[in-house]
Order: sequence, then structure tokens, then C-alpha cells
Amino acid sequence: NAELVSHPSGWDEGTGVARLPEIGMKHWRRTGAERVRKAFDDALAVNECQSCPFLWRCYIAFELARARYASARRLYFRAVYKCPWSKEVWMDAFRCFTEGAPSGLRRLFHDHELDDIQKAMEDRGLCLREELNNDGEETEH
Repeated sequence: NAELVSHPSGWDEGTGVARLPEIGMKHWRRTGAERVRKAFDDALAVNECQSCPFLWRCYIAFELARARYASARRLYFRAVYKCPWSKEVWMDAFRCFTEGAPSGLRRLFHDHELDDIQKAMEDRGLCLREELNNDGEETEH
């Protein structure tokens, strides 16, 4: 959808999905980081996109890849507020940032904060079925 990419203000029937090609093309380039952030922010300003866990997790991963840890942490809390039903978003607090889990935020939280997050998950019915390993993944007993 090259027309939408070349016209950053363009939208596909009012959704932020039109922004994903632009975000993907710029994601790993050193230049254009502010433009990518603006594309994410514009997409998340659309009501239909605010409850999209994938979009939030991509934005968090982008900020982590750029070592913008405070921003990634703020985005995490916005994401759980907008997607309280998404266990994947909640679990990112327990995951380590790796190639396999690019949105892992584990090192940005203290243990007492993770305890609070786990309690908030339980309060919302998002219980852990198993113990967490050191990488934040659920493991069988």
C-alpha cells in the first residue's frame, strides 16, 4: 500500500492497520525513528487499534530495541490498560528481552512490582497455570 506509506496521514477506512507497512519498512533503519514512533502513536490514536495487543507489543519491542527502556515501560502500562484481557501483553513483564521474546520487559521491573502485576492478572482472571521460569515462561511442575 505504497500510497498510504508515502502519505503518512492516510488511513484505510479509519483504522491504523494502514500504518503497519510504514512501521515495518522503517523498523530496523537507524534513521526515521521519530517517524516510526509517530506512526505507532497515530495508529494507537484510532479507537479500533487501541485494543490491538500486537500493535502495542510491536511498539514496545521497537522501543526496547532502541534502548528506550523508560518509554517501553510506560507503553507496557498503557497496553495493559487498553488490553486488560490479553495474557500475552501482561506476560511481557515477566519475559526477558531476547530474539524469541522481543517485547520482554523483565529487567525493567523489581520483584515486588512483578508480584503486583501477577496479583492484578489474577484479579482479572488471568491466572498462571504453572510456575514461571527465569525467562518468564510458564513451566510445568
